[in-house]
Amino acid sequence: MQLMNLIARRLRMLRAESGYVMVSVMGVLLVATVFSVAAISAADNDTGQSRRDVDRKAAFGAAEAGLNYYLYRLNEDSNFWASCDQVEGPSATEPAPVNQPWNGTGTDPRRWRNVPDSPDAQYTIELLPVSGQVCNPADPAGSMINAQNGTFRIRATGRSGAQRRGQWSYRSIVGTFRRRGFLDFLYFTDFETSPPTIYDTDDQGWASANCARYVRDNRLTLTGPGGVTCTNIQFAPGDVVNGPMHTNDQILVCGNPTFGRTQDSKGNAVTDSVEVSHNASPGYRNACTGAPNVRPSGNSLKWNTPTLNLPPSNGSLSTIAKPEYTFTGTTTIRLRDDRMDVTDYGNPGGAIRTQTNLAFPTNGVVYVDTGSCGAGSYNARDPYNVPTGCAVAYVSGQYTRNLTISAERDVVVRPLPSDPDGSGVRRGGSTDAMLGLIGNDHVRVFHGDNNCPVDPPTGGTKTNIRIDAAILALNYSFMVDNYNCGPARNLLTVNGVIAQRFRGPVGTGGASGNSTGYIKSYSYDDRLVYRSPPFFLDPVQSAWQIVRYNEQVPARK
Repeated sequence: MQLMNLIARRLRMLRAESGYVMVSVMGVLLVATVFSVAAISAADNDTGQSRRDVDRKAAFGAAEAGLNYYLYRLNEDSNFWASCDQVEGPSATEPAPVNQPWNGTGTDPRRWRNVPDSPDAQYTIELLPVSGQVCNPADPAGSMINAQNGTFRIRATGRSGAQRRGQWSYRSIVGTFRRRGFLDFLYFTDFETSPPTIYDTDDQGWASANCARYVRDNRLTLTGPGGVTCTNIQFAPGDVVNGPMHTNDQILVCGNPTFGRTQDSKGNAVTDSVEVSHNASPGYRNACTGAPNVRPSGNSLKWNTPTLNLPPSNGSLSTIAKPEYTFTGTTTIRLRDDRMDVTDYGNPGGAIRTQTNLAFPTNGVVYVDTGSCGAGSYNARDPYNVPTGCAVAYVSGQYTRNLTISAERDVVVRPLPSDPDGSGVRRGGSTDAMLGLIGNDHVRVFHGDNNCPVDPPTGGTKTNIRIDAAILALNYSFMVDNYNCGPARNLLTVNGVIAQRFRGPVGTGGASGNSTGYIKSYSYDDRLVYRSPPFFLDPVQSAWQIVRYNEQVPARK
């Protein structure tokens, strides 16, 4: 019996699991500890990486703060840039963070500023001259301004992380600045009334004295001798302005002309600014029933916006153009990719000079000067019968290099009789070239018809005309000659910019469309946001803006 009890106890002891459970628990704890240590180590590494990411983002934000600080100072004082680095700081105890360029070697000489409310983030600004090693306060334009497009550049560098990690993370942004001006708009006018040059001869003096005023200044109530009034030009039902537009005046509409785009030239969604400086809503008045169709849906015409001013003259280009590219009097210019054929008729002594296969000028500027002009270059009732000494440039053809053609009087787009329908002045192929056409008085489109006085005769009038250019008519207008006679044409297509003092007519018509001349089809060249043709003029009064910025890699540190 005792033996049996002993055997039973032994068996119960062998079946007990208490020792094995302890071994299992210890094993599990060991494995868990290994995983915990690994997790803590990984988390510690991730925390370091996250801190670096946070600091890099903070450094980029600091660099952007530097750009915005400089823009703020420019808009306080539009000549802030001209003082180079000799500028006042943001406060009496804080030096200005604006510096001459640093090449990144040796001790960092730059002045830094803390980002407000971000004690571990700072920025500094370096000027980036286009000429010489530094920005020169004695010649700020010569050292800083890109004369071809009116821009200048700065580099803003931000840094962050010294307090968190004991070392800085750096990011640099290069920003390009340009004044806000008429190149920001596909269509720009000062006055939405006809130029005095197209009135009857007896009325031109009255129009010159009275019509250079806005609707808000009671232009519509004026009446001159014989009942003459200031002519106002309408946007017709079929007119399309595919881009941003601005007028300092009030616009006149008939039907539903279209303003603005739904997408830009690259297919990106866009909301164009469509604005007038007229001080009363809705900013337009009606010649017949209808209202502007402003795209995209939900966009609207903005009224009571600030005015922009055109420069008074293109005379500075006469000193920029090289002597061999300065022509005199009536001049024909046929563009052939990067070459041109030129004949100028107004040389002293009456000699006619013809040059063929002439290379484009290296600085991209052609200037047509006045010789013996007599009565003037433009008579609306006989536009092509003018003295050969008058500075009128007739332009046609295709270009593949950057060029600006300017005339002391008028530039006329005139296709040759042998050119196909739809020709005019075109950008060639896939080139990225830009063309500027600047008339001190007008930029005009040739339109001769059997029912209109014309000399030379009808050759060159096309059913469609295309102009790929930035167009500037400083004292008068962009317009079509003999716009009010002959049959209705089709489209006048402009890809670029039209800026003019007075609203130039291109045809006549009403709610049913055009009766004479052309229907407008204007499209904005989005490159003009940050580029311009060579030495193209900007307004004398406008605000600075950042036209583009990009990160510099590696950062300047």
